[in-house]
Formats: sequence, C-alpha cells, structure tokens
Amino acid sequence: MTWTNIGSFQTSKTWLYSSPFTGDSIRVRHILSTYPQNLPWKFYGLIAQVFGYPNAIEFFNVRRLYPKDEHDVLVIPNPFPDRERRIAIRGQKRYQTSIVWTTFVDAWDGVINLGQESLQESIDLLAQDIQDNNDLIAAASNEDAVEELPPPGYYF
Repeated sequence: MTWTNIGSFQTSKTWLYSSPFTGDSIRVRHILSTYPQNLPWKFYGLIAQVFGYPNAIEFFNVRRLYPKDEHDVLVIPNPFPDRERRIAIRGQKRYQTSIVWTTFVDAWDGVINLGQESLQESIDLLAQDIQDNNDLIAAASNEDAVEELPPPGYYF
C-alpha cells in the first residue's frame, strides 16, 4: 500500500478537481511562494469530496484548508461507495495577492482500519479503565476514606 498522486493544483478562485480515487485517506502537500508566516490574515482555501463530476456536481465534507509546511492527512469516508468520487480544491477568495499556492493531493490505495482483534482489545481496555474509575469513585464516597478538614482559622 502506498500513496498515489491524484492531482496537482495551483489553487485559484475556482474549484479544481482530482482524478477519481478509492480509499478513505488522503494527504495534501503544500508549496508556497512565500513563508507561511508571511500570509495575510485568514488566508485559506477549501477542500471537499465531489460526486457526479462533471454533470450534476455534489459537494460533501467541505473543509477549510490552510497552507503550511506540514502535510495534512484527512480521513474522508465515502458515503456512496457505489459512486465515483473526486477531491475538489479551491484557493482563497479573500485577497488579490501574488502568492502562488500549489497543492498535491495523494490517496492511500487501501483502507486504514483496526482489525477485529485490536478493536476488541481497545474495547476491553476502555472497559477496564471505566471499572477502575468506578472503584476510585466508590472509595472516595466511602466515609472512612474521606479525611476530615480542620476547623476554619486553624493553621498548621
């Protein structure tokens, strides 16, 4: 399993669309013509998953996307597994700037999930933590376990 590039975009004020992909995880890499700390206030774009391209386009899970040095890894479940989907990216619309923001979108060509055994282990550990917390609460509510406070004005 590897990351597969599904699109490279120089963001603009219009929506740009990736090639179709499968899987639930995508990675967005950013390249800027300036340092991220030199960006105008509230400089961001949008990312969404798209169905029905190119005819009746439907947008789902629209999120803000901020340019930065780090990569974004997003888990985007497919609500319609029988339909083709793409990723759409739009750049910022707020400013007229000469900043060039290029994004590369990669899809994980598999599904990242926990196996049934590790999921059961997580559930068992959570149940044990809840039981431990209940035991602590029961011990604290026991009158013998509560320490009596000194009278007001008493100094050690």
